[in-house]
Order: sequence, then C-alpha cells, then structure tokens
Amino acid sequence: MEIVFVLRRKKRWSGEKIAGAMSKIQRIPNLTVLVPTDVDMIAAYNLQRVYPLGPFDALYYAIARSTADFLVSRDQGLLTTVNQAEQREMALTPEDFLKKAK
Repeated sequence: MEIVFVLRRKKRWSGEKIAGAMSKIQRIPNLTVLVPTDVDMIAAYNLQRVYPLGPFDALYYAIARSTADFLVSRDQGLLTTVNQAEQREMALTPEDFLKKAK
C-alpha cells in the first residue's frame, strides 16, 4: 500500500506503470508482499486506540506483530512507539536492521 501510494502521489506514475512495478516486486525471490486481512485491520484499530499511531502505521505494526521479527522503517515516531510498546528493539532503520542481520 505504501509503495503504491508513493508511486501514485509522489512520483505521479500511471496505474499501468504501478501495476508493472508491483508485479516485478512480487516476483523477487524470498520476498513476500502481505495483503492486510480483516484480522489485521481489527488489530490495527486496537493498536491505534492505545498508541499514537496513524492508520497506516497501526496496520504495519499489527502485521509485523503477527508475521515478523522486525519492522523496518525510517519513520522515527513509528520506531519509537513500536519499541516502547514491545519493550524491545523490534523496529529498526534499514541501516540498523542490516547491522543486526550480519
């Protein structure tokens, strides 16, 4: 959703060009593109009621909690909120994630 948003709004790509880019991204080996479920939406709503998160950030956090060990972002507010909520370093910048992965 974030990729589509950036390509549409910030880069002003056409729907056809976005569809092609998303198709290429989905073919990257060992990369899974997750589509939010109704359970994810309910979890995001509940997280947003407890923490100062916008709707997209709440959804990212909800999905990460159920599917991933880490959440990677450059959004400092999201990183801080998630790490405080989890009481551990779950949310990392791309650079910090790569350091941990080594």
